Amino acid sequence: MIDYLKKENLIEPGCIYLKKIQADKVIVSEKIERKIFENIQMEPQEKEQLKNLKLALINFSPLRLPKEWQDSDYLRILAYCDYDITNTIQVLKQHLNWRNKINLQNPPNSVLLNGALYIHGHDKRFRPVIIINTYKAFKYTLKEFREGFDYLFTMLIRDVLISYYIESTIILVDMGNLNQLQHLITNEFINFVKSSEYNYYGRIHKIYIIEEFLNQQFNQLLQILKPESQDKIVFLLKKNLSQLTNQIEENQLESKFLGFQPDIQTNFWPPKDLSPNKIEKKDKKEEAKTIMTYTDENISKSQKFLQRSRPESSLNSQLFLQVYNEEQEVVLSESHLIEFADSMNNIIEYAQILLHYSQQQQNLEICNSRNQIFGIVPKFR
Repeated sequence: MIDYLKKENLIEPGCIYLKKIQADKVIVSEKIERKIFENIQMEPQEKEQLKNLKLALINFSPLRLPKEWQDSDYLRILAYCDYDITNTIQVLKQHLNWRNKINLQNPPNSVLLNGALYIHGHDKRFRPVIIINTYKAFKYTLKEFREGFDYLFTMLIRDVLISYYIESTIILVDMGNLNQLQHLITNEFINFVKSSEYNYYGRIHKIYIIEEFLNQQFNQLLQILKPESQDKIVFLLKKNLSQLTNQIEENQLESKFLGFQPDIQTNFWPPKDLSPNKIEKKDKKEEAKTIMTYTDENISKSQKFLQRSRPESSLNSQLFLQVYNEEQEVVLSESHLIEFADSMNNIIEYAQILLHYSQQQQNLEICNSRNQIFGIVPKFR
């Protein structure tokens, strides 16, 4: 129904984004944090647990699987449950019960028609952007909003996302002048947030919460999410809206987000196609820059919250060396145990080794600024 938004024609042949060498996962301390789930070579642990899951399901009543169901759908639930089979079976049943109730043959509800929730453009990697207007959204019941959200997101997965290349979305939550959330964070709302986490696991790349003032009440919601989900949430003050252009081109943003597109007032559905006519190429020499940085001005409040809550050790620290691209996405990660007596020279040496390793192993090409090495960020806990 909205497959005209699919960006296959904009992915240039020969570009690194089209080749299957993008970082589909990050492994830190033997834990797999997967970003791509479809058309991938599974790790041995993933293969083994997928096999164990299917064997365990034989002992239960047959599941009603959607016709488009794949092993990657099992893998998403396994990853969410940290590969625990018993927990995976429980969450899988809940997921299928939810998923089988969604009927895309129905017309969209008023939540989509009136612009409480709508699609507007895509980011620099062609991920579709979902806008949530909280001023309009709170005029509806949570049940009505959830029906619209599930309808829109499920249709995006079916019609717009592309296996392996574009598997996730960007969400912009415009808080407007709303600054009192306590009465809105009900048990029902918390259940919606938590169920959305596993129902759409790996489907959300970033959530930008745009607000007038920093709101500490969000911490209550952050604590119910997995750490990898918390790290996807970016709190952005309206005075810093220009930072959105690090993720999304201005020609894909409405003027209220400092973009070039007029604000949509009516006709929110069906969504408009904002695809550029062509993609301009830049000089590779100008793009191939390696920057060493020890700060990230765009770090999300959720990341800071996690860092504050993690215990520190006076004897040693876990050093995380991470190679970022221009979007602040981790393209390579490695951890080292640093003893208290180690000097800064040791740390710098670790960073140099990791950078050399990433350059040699990944043989990164630069294409349309999509996989530029952004830097190495040491992070302690």
